[in-house]
Amino acid sequence: MINSSSNLLDFIKDSSNYLHNAGILNAKKELEWFCIKKFNFSLLDVKSDKTDLNKEQYQGLKNFVSRRFKNEPFQYIINSAPFLQYDFYVNSSVLIPRPETETIINILKNQHFVNALDIGTGCGNLAISLYLEKISKNITAIDCSIDAINIAIENSIQLNSKNINFLVQDIFTYKPKKKYDLIVSNPPYISFRDYKLLPEDIKIFEPDIALTDFGDGYMFYVYFSNNLKLLLKSKGTMLLEIGLECTKKKIEKIFFDKADLIWHKDLNGNTRILELNV
Repeated sequence: MINSSSNLLDFIKDSSNYLHNAGILNAKKELEWFCIKKFNFSLLDVKSDKTDLNKEQYQGLKNFVSRRFKNEPFQYIINSAPFLQYDFYVNSSVLIPRPETETIINILKNQHFVNALDIGTGCGNLAISLYLEKISKNITAIDCSIDAINIAIENSIQLNSKNINFLVQDIFTYKPKKKYDLIVSNPPYISFRDYKLLPEDIKIFEPDIALTDFGDGYMFYVYFSNNLKLLLKSKGTMLLEIGLECTKKKIEKIFFDKADLIWHKDLNGNTRILELNV
């Protein structure tokens, strides 16, 4: 049961126990973050036994608990997800940025490219980070979802990033007017067989087209391999995220003799990013 008390500390205590029993193990911290994010409470406010909720705040917290109980991702409820040191607006139209993807930006730091292409931009986290980290000042970001592109544009405005051309475009039909010095992508790399085995909350709430290619999981890598010369300049660089480390050998075969390959590991020590230099 959700506590009916208007005292915030009591509400957090009882509701965190309620959610914890439902498998939300970080419930207490999430409730505190929600209050700070949505109600502009300070950390002192959420820790104090003297903070009371008004009717609107109580209903907002009650709604939060109800949605989390159904395993809706925390980031979608607060419409915010961190990537590097930035906060990005997200909803269920875009994939929630993962910390592993930050590896792409960390590899590229202190480098500069005249122009860049972000394929499958989602909420725009990679394209916008390329601009904010001064890796490239002339960026094209494409996604086949108009809803994703609208969110990416909103994030670009909020984070004051410029010179990013956001396009509703399917990479498989994209005919670039120029080649790029840098290409980055976190493509849908989960096979449809493995996608069907994912936790239900991921399948229910996150966009399937951002997770799976509805095939064997290699469709995008094959396309990139066959179209490197169409997309990438001579001496250009492409960085691609991969999923399971067991896919590494197959992906190496896909790009065999097409480029020089360098593998990078994420902070967890897992092979995560393929760098191609042509």
